[in-house]
Amino acid sequence: MPNLKLLLTAAGFSLLLTPSGGMPPDTASTSLFDLIHQDEILKIDLQTDLDQLLANRNTDAEVAAVLSFTGPNDRDYRFEIEIECRGKFRRRVCDFPPLKLNFSKRDLRELGLSRFDRLKLVTHCLEDQKGDDYLLKEYLIYRLYAELSPYHFRSQLVQVQYRDENGK
Repeated sequence: MPNLKLLLTAAGFSLLLTPSGGMPPDTASTSLFDLIHQDEILKIDLQTDLDQLLANRNTDAEVAAVLSFTGPNDRDYRFEIEIECRGKFRRRVCDFPPLKLNFSKRDLRELGLSRFDRLKLVTHCLEDQKGDDYLLKEYLIYRLYAELSPYHFRSQLVQVQYRDENGK
């Protein structure tokens, strides 16, 4: 079991992913990913019930969460979302499972964003420098593949501050 105090205060590197090529056209020209894409590392805050999330790591149960970040033009964004553990291998073996972030289509529509409402969050697998190194290498592979193929995942390196809503 990972050290829960470390999870509560850790700001680990993660990747946000969304498909790029082969997606059906959408009426809105800007997507959620366009909103979060930056050349620098994006800092995001994710507040949820970490006990419930980790207890449900082997199911597809969704847990309520709040995701916030500062976007373009220094505008602050706050989304009430649902998150769930994803993947097969990593959800079993990693200290902290990878996550799927599910945004409200209505909230996205109100911001004039396209209907694509799910992002994958590749989280740190190990709680040490080696885990961060592996994640950075994975990010570089995604970026390299994007140069080679129009059918790739768009990726954004993010630094996540996990906050337990129960204050534990």
